[in-house]
Amino acid sequence: MKTAFNNFAENKILVFAILVIVTTIVYLKSLFFGFTPMDEQWMIVNNGTYLENKQSFFDAFSTPLAGIYYRPLFLMTIILDYHLGKLSPFIYHFTNLLWHLAAILLLRKFLLLNGVEKASAFFLSLIFAVHPITLHAVAWVPGRNDLMLCVFVLASLICLHQHFVKSKLIGLIAHLLLFICALLTKENAIVLPLVYLVYCSINKVSKRSIFIYLIFWAAISLCWIFLRMKIADQLPIGNGTFIGNIISFAKGILLYLGKDIFPVHLSVFPTVTNTPIFSGVIVIILILTFWFKPGLKNKNTAYFGLLLFFFLLLIPVWYGASKGIGEQFEHRGYTSLAGLLLFISQIKIDFKRRIVEIIFTSIIILLSVKTFSRMDVYKDKTAFLIEGIKGNPDYYFFKLQYADLLYAKANYKEAIPYYTKALELRPDKIGIYNNRGSSYFYLGMFNEAIYDFTMSIEKAPFKKEYYLNRCAAYNKIGDVKNAMKDLNFLMECCANSVPEALALEIKQKWDALNNSQVNK
Repeated sequence: MKTAFNNFAENKILVFAILVIVTTIVYLKSLFFGFTPMDEQWMIVNNGTYLENKQSFFDAFSTPLAGIYYRPLFLMTIILDYHLGKLSPFIYHFTNLLWHLAAILLLRKFLLLNGVEKASAFFLSLIFAVHPITLHAVAWVPGRNDLMLCVFVLASLICLHQHFVKSKLIGLIAHLLLFICALLTKENAIVLPLVYLVYCSINKVSKRSIFIYLIFWAAISLCWIFLRMKIADQLPIGNGTFIGNIISFAKGILLYLGKDIFPVHLSVFPTVTNTPIFSGVIVIILILTFWFKPGLKNKNTAYFGLLLFFFLLLIPVWYGASKGIGEQFEHRGYTSLAGLLLFISQIKIDFKRRIVEIIFTSIIILLSVKTFSRMDVYKDKTAFLIEGIKGNPDYYFFKLQYADLLYAKANYKEAIPYYTKALELRPDKIGIYNNRGSSYFYLGMFNEAIYDFTMSIEKAPFKKEYYLNRCAAYNKIGDVKNAMKDLNFLMECCANSVPEALALEIKQKWDALNNSQVNK
């Protein structure tokens, strides 16, 4: 028996409108957010010369990001945004929202192609639209690579499905082009041939067709591997043991599973050490329970959904697990969430349809409220760093960045404790001593400043700015001999870096000191 909601779900235009409107309302305030202190700084804010050059559109195919990521299509969208809005964050956030909307609409189409009822496809697409774990990908500008990856993955699967149903060449060509786009967006797209192969198998595609597909997939993958090896450096791998990495990898998978179903312990920088995994264990138990009782509508489709979830997390989770801190950014789980939702669509539900609609509506409202309220942590540098400090007490980066932010605002007294905490976590970070020393200097605590500048010099004896800072501090406490030593060093190696007024003042004091000694 059809309900009024079923009739609504049949109206394609109205469904599209609701998906777009609800998503836009939830994410509207993100359009007016600034840049965070993380990747946007080196990628956008401090990269204007490269982004402004129109030749960069073409150079993107031969320019790796940070030397290790080969993501030319993602980079091209950043370049385009720069040409449209320079350093205005609005255009970057608006583009992210557009990619998110495209992913939502494609997910609905993909669910429908896999036999999901229109009402269920709408609800699940709306859950994807407002789910808190997708927030990091949408509100954080660099998370766009996962938004784009999701669009290309879903679109390529849709075109593949249409090709083996309708046998039209245009479908195969579009599928292959979209596979190429996925590879040129993010590295973990290299697993897609496995995803495509499983998808063909569960849809009973002929062996002959699969063999032809395999030739194309293999050729494209090998070309991409060769191109990437030629242009970008190998991704850095941590020094952990293999067993340790396996354990961290398993925890990472549980982390994403848990957050997909129970969106708690969200973080701007989640790691396997600061995120409980018990919710992921509960999800595993639930999946096994639903597999057998109450059962699944189509086990092949459910099976593919789980594989899609796992395959698309395989490389990013292993990459995070193999690094010492084991970071597992939430934007990396964006595309894999689509696979988990496909699995959920196959769970048999014995409740009355009206009750199910109420349950799903309640879930969507709760998720929307959670996403909307949490979104403010991305609004500016201060909010982002405070959230980072709160969620990652054992990671120095956020404390250091927050201290630098306070320093830039001349809040030197407040900055010092954060520099100190950052040093406790990473005493090898030489620049922190210098920054803390500068804070002491401006507070008139010159002896403390000299200690920090000296520590900086001991760890980096050729940094002229450290000598200059210590020279100025020695001058302030009247230690003319040591001030003159640093000044002589600076005049020999880099005289142009010494302010004339400081050099003149120290020399006058030095001459006065020598004259007084002669007179004695």
